[in-house]
Amino acid sequence: MKRIVSILLVAVMLITLGAITASAQTEDKELLFEDKLNEFTDGMYSYYDELYYHYDESGEMDWALLYVVSPSAASIMHVIFSDMVIWSPEVNIPFGVNYGIYDVKKDEFVRLYDIEPDDYEGLEDVLREQAKQFIKPLGDADKDNVLTILDATFIQRVMANLDKFDYRDEFNYGPALLKTSYLSDLDLDGERTVMDATAIQMKLAGIE
Repeated sequence: MKRIVSILLVAVMLITLGAITASAQTEDKELLFEDKLNEFTDGMYSYYDELYYHYDESGEMDWALLYVVSPSAASIMHVIFSDMVIWSPEVNIPFGVNYGIYDVKKDEFVRLYDIEPDDYEGLEDVLREQAKQFIKPLGDADKDNVLTILDATFIQRVMANLDKFDYRDEFNYGPALLKTSYLSDLDLDGERTVMDATAIQMKLAGIE
């Protein structure tokens, strides 16, 4: 019994030491652009991290992916980026959602809804990894978080009045939440039609 207790105590000590070490590593991490963010937002954020640094062919840093949490109104925010719908539990300063870019060469902060995926090399892949818990695939009509042929089938069923979209298909995105869209609207024409089912089928088949 004493041996079991001793083993448990050692395990607790190791876990505690690991937690302390991890905390120390987080606290000791050098945030390269925090002073600039402070100036840009007047310090209006509660948590900040620099998730990824990208370097150009010459080895110079050209952009960084940032994560910012700020005090805000209780309103969910979405941004469409490529074929992803990136969301945040609330509207955040300064990027709308939690994620944004610091353009090192231009010395400026950039919102995702102000750029195209090709503007920053590798950004789309980085976001898929770093923001995966906040990503919904555009075209996900059946809400299983994966784009499959079943989404096309679901849309076809709705068009035939055999099923219906639920409230989760609608979301607000863009500056000041001025625009409403739908997860099932893969072709982004503002409407949910059989053309979205066709667009899903073509995307899955690799046809642009």
